[in-house]
Amino acid sequence: MAEIYPWPRTSIPCPLVEGYVDAGDDGVIRTTVQSGPQRARPRVSAVSAQVTAVVMVRRAGMQVLEDFYFLTLRRVGRFYWRDFRKPAADDNVAVYRFAARPSYAPTSSPEFWKATLQLERLTTVNGHFLLDFYDETTWPTT
Repeated sequence: MAEIYPWPRTSIPCPLVEGYVDAGDDGVIRTTVQSGPQRARPRVSAVSAQVTAVVMVRRAGMQVLEDFYFLTLRRVGRFYWRDFRKPAADDNVAVYRFAARPSYAPTSSPEFWKATLQLERLTTVNGHFLLDFYDETTWPTT
């Protein structure tokens, strides 16, 4: 299994409220047929949610975010970050990956930039697929 990295929270702040969008598939596959109503069945595999987050960063924060995206995650890796739909707690984390490269826009202040992050929330940690967590001495058993 691929490693899941922690979000660089000391260098990159939490997202802005007005830029946060959490949209996702409802997990239902709908099929149009020639006659009659649509057929619907639940998706068996996991359904990821599309999350857009906007964070305010300084130029150093932009570099940290770029290094995290390109070097640490190698553009496709997964990482832990807070699940912002739920109240703040130590175990309130989810697994994300980038759906696109972060984009940046200048603000009215010359030292701050708005970084827009297109993410996929793959799963919340407390409740799904805990078999991803192991080390060299403790392996999961069923």
